[in-house]
Amino acid sequence: MGTVWTGRPNVLESSRDIPASIYLQSQRARQLIVNDFLNALSGIDILLTPATPITAPRADDDASVFRLNSFTVPTNLTGLPSLSMPCGFSPSGLPINMQLIGRPFEEATVLGIGNTYEMNTDWHKRHPDL
Repeated sequence: MGTVWTGRPNVLESSRDIPASIYLQSQRARQLIVNDFLNALSGIDILLTPATPITAPRADDDASVFRLNSFTVPTNLTGLPSLSMPCGFSPSGLPINMQLIGRPFEEATVLGIGNTYEMNTDWHKRHPDL
């Protein structure tokens, strides 16, 4: 017996109802986003962006949790290599993260820059007060 998908099957199942024309349009739009990122990466090694639009929310802040991935979704969509890592704390003591985004097939560059940053800072060793 194979692996059983235990995630959200309704999302997967609903995708079969998408017409081919809509799927093709979305792939064209995806390519436009990829092109925008490639233009932004022209002549540089990486883009440094926030990883989240807000500091880390408290565990009981359900509304904020849904906003956390809005800055990382584009790299998931484009397939570009990216790395999110801690880079500080807010005045209220909550973690702040950054995202390094690289050109296609430049995973080693992204990871190397991330490693250099981590070796020269101690943000990854700190923890928020709970």
